[in-house]
Amino acid sequence: MPTTPAVPETDINKKKHPTQGRLFKIAMVVVLSLILITFLMPSAGKFVESSNQADFGSYDGTPITYTQENFFGRQVNAFSDYYSQYGANDQMVYQIYSEAFRSAAVQTGLEKEAAAAGILITESRVLDQLVQNPRFFEDGSFSLDLYKAVSPAEKLQITKDSRQDLLVRQYAMDLLQGSQISDKDLEYVASLEYPQRKISFVTFSDADYPEAEVVSYGQKNSKLFKTISLARISVANEGDAQRVLDEITKGEKPFEALAQAYSTDTLAQAGGALDWRSYYELQADFENVADFDQLFTLAKGATSGKIKTVFGYSVYKLVDGPTEPDFTQAALKEKVKTYLLRNDRGLVEDYLKTQAQTFITSATGTLEKAAASTGKKLESSDFFPVNYGNLSFATTLDKAAPGTAVASLGSNEDFYKAVFAMEKGKISAPVNAGSSVVVFQVVDEKTSGDAVDEAKKSAIRSELFKDRSEALENTILRSPKFKDEFQKGFTTYINPQGNN
Repeated sequence: MPTTPAVPETDINKKKHPTQGRLFKIAMVVVLSLILITFLMPSAGKFVESSNQADFGSYDGTPITYTQENFFGRQVNAFSDYYSQYGANDQMVYQIYSEAFRSAAVQTGLEKEAAAAGILITESRVLDQLVQNPRFFEDGSFSLDLYKAVSPAEKLQITKDSRQDLLVRQYAMDLLQGSQISDKDLEYVASLEYPQRKISFVTFSDADYPEAEVVSYGQKNSKLFKTISLARISVANEGDAQRVLDEITKGEKPFEALAQAYSTDTLAQAGGALDWRSYYELQADFENVADFDQLFTLAKGATSGKIKTVFGYSVYKLVDGPTEPDFTQAALKEKVKTYLLRNDRGLVEDYLKTQAQTFITSATGTLEKAAASTGKKLESSDFFPVNYGNLSFATTLDKAAPGTAVASLGSNEDFYKAVFAMEKGKISAPVNAGSSVVVFQVVDEKTSGDAVDEAKKSAIRSELFKDRSEALENTILRSPKFKDEFQKGFTTYINPQGNN
């Protein structure tokens, strides 16, 4: 039976709490977190109150189990603490448990593979881990009194966790750093930064979409921009809706009072008042468009029948309107443009591409001359390589062309192909750049650079280490030994009511 190591009393209090490298960072790659993490003490807020064991899957026959005290439970607490900074609530439970399960699955897989590999962890390393456990720190130093206050059973569990943590980290580090990267290899990777090219470019953005086109769109779709002022009573079922209609027919109480008494939606306290809304803002609430259209035919002050909506069943009262849209109003034109960009963006993109193509066709000589003759702003980038995915050790587009449409193209394969296949001086075809379209011209090229310094080598090592970490994580999660039953476990143990 394993024993809890005795902690020597001499010189122990001289060890200071290591704050660097032991804080859990959610944003990091999961495996890196596993390598760097020691112990995450349970936080006050937990989504699961029961301490019962719950299985969510297995790796090579070993269950991936949730308890409040184990690695899975600590990960849940860590993720919930992280997300609480951004207003986490019960609706985020699924995401929190899912990410914690993924981390626990990798941890379990690494434990199994490390054990199979025959890695041994010495007692002295376990002891060193214990005296660095933040649970036993007081005023920045290890406290022997805090250690002694823990029960033998807890000490045994902490010792076991420490050994498993060291086992996993040792196994992962052996895999990730076992094959050292030579300076020659680093220089080869660095050479992939070349050639580098520098471009000038012109951008066609949403701001170039003319007001006349916006008005024309509004006029063609004028129904969407009709406005109406309504009040609403929403209830859970058709029977309740009929009772509301019966009360309206009696005429003993005004619609507003009935809304306060019966309505189950957020408008109840305001007497059901929806105020003025556009057609397009309301249409998604209705299962049947004909029911919705019927509201626009009501007389002022009249009420509808019971209508199936996303709120259950609703009864509406026409307070005022409807009114026809006036497309001379600046506020309405802005509203139409916002709707167009969100719901019919293809029309804007087609227009911008047409404008860009017209610009190219009319251009003679350099892009600079074409921009000057048409009043377009000419922008330029710094030198950049083919850096698909924005690898940190190479120049990225957001560094080469900060604050421009080109900065968003770091993961656009077609853009890189176009830039590095084009002859210097030629003007490109239009390229989509997020919400914009760009036309560019290659103006300069570098085929080699300075010698690779230590800072560059360190950056390349870091990037390669990250790639290896992600590969190791995927090896575990894609292994046939891994049995993923998270959905079943979540539904059974965490959210049996299905409210995620």
